[in-house]
Amino acid sequence: GVQVEALQALLVRLLQDVVNADASRDARDSAPLVEANEKLVLAALAHQVQAETAARALDAAEKAARMDTLTGLPNRATLMDRLSQAIAASRRRGSRLAVIFLDLDDFKALNDAHGHPFGDKALQLAAQRMLAVVREVDTVSRYGGDEFLILLTELNQIADATRVADKLLASIAAPAQIEGIAVDLCVSLGVAIFPDDADDASNLIAKADAAMYAS
Repeated sequence: GVQVEALQALLVRLLQDVVNADASRDARDSAPLVEANEKLVLAALAHQVQAETAARALDAAEKAARMDTLTGLPNRATLMDRLSQAIAASRRRGSRLAVIFLDLDDFKALNDAHGHPFGDKALQLAAQRMLAVVREVDTVSRYGGDEFLILLTELNQIADATRVADKLLASIAAPAQIEGIAVDLCVSLGVAIFPDDADDASNLIAKADAAMYAS
């Protein structure tokens, strides 16, 4: 960041001072100045390391605030931000996008039967399978609990969203084992299209949610 760049510039200046001191003074007179500059250089390097460590920690904290810690997916806040941006882009281009609201069926029963750590692994498995189905330009997010929201951008036609929904159902329901226990994950989902079903983020999600319950 700015602090690191400033310290790097200071380091360059201090090294230049050493060179200038050597050039303008004899070895005996320049020795104290060289020693002082060496100490300053070491101090500058130490501060630079601290600043870089702080910058990395800040980046990690910012990333953690945007992501769901269990699945590694974007969280609800990040999804809402991306959805708002995608809607604005679709308005400009006159294009469509889709929101898929997805909920794992009987997830509470799975937790009760096998424990929360097992349920967490089931959520992680479902997240991985969703990511394998969608494109890189799309967003799979954990909306909360066992609910997921998927943003499909730049749709060529409405049928594209239906095809992705079918792939999601098939992928998530594929046989799997968690800790040696066979599991069959089933999901319910609903799809809403912008601008056909709604023209803002909140109503689009509400329509997808309603479609999921209707299904």
